[in-house]
Amino acid sequence: TIVTGLVVAIPSLFFKMDFFVDLTSVGTFFAFILVCAGVLYMDYSGLSAKSKFKVPYINGKYLVGAGLLIAIVFIFSYAQETIQEWKSLTILEILEHKMLVIIFWLTWLGLGIYSFKMNFSLLPVVGILINLYLMTELGASNWIIFVIWLVIGLAVYFMYGYKHSKLNKQAQA
Repeated sequence: TIVTGLVVAIPSLFFKMDFFVDLTSVGTFFAFILVCAGVLYMDYSGLSAKSKFKVPYINGKYLVGAGLLIAIVFIFSYAQETIQEWKSLTILEILEHKMLVIIFWLTWLGLGIYSFKMNFSLLPVVGILINLYLMTELGASNWIIFVIWLVIGLAVYFMYGYKHSKLNKQAQA
């Protein structure tokens, strides 16, 4: 606890608090996305039938795609300034400054297609989209640091945690 406190406290002396708030928000939103994706996986794999926790099922087969189409219509109807801004950008500028927005729209498109094919529940899909949208609003610098932190965490997990986990010991027994 003391080591963790020092690891957090020392950098906070050198950076603005907004930076840490945004970085914490990125991690929280990502955790919510993982929970929603886990609910989708449990529904799809049949594991949710064995679980005590039940998520209300609202068929998102048509609603996710319809929501995407409605959003596109609203953008072209009411966001002409944004469209003009995008038209004035080069491909490199779009990739540099608008990549997070592009990822959001592609994710919505992908979820719309998969919802249609696999009858995904609407609630986890909407949860993924809302949290991903909130993540896109936090800026690229927070994403870069989040990805670095995620890679470090995964490296520690696969080098140490995976071998020493209780689940791994149960699987070997």
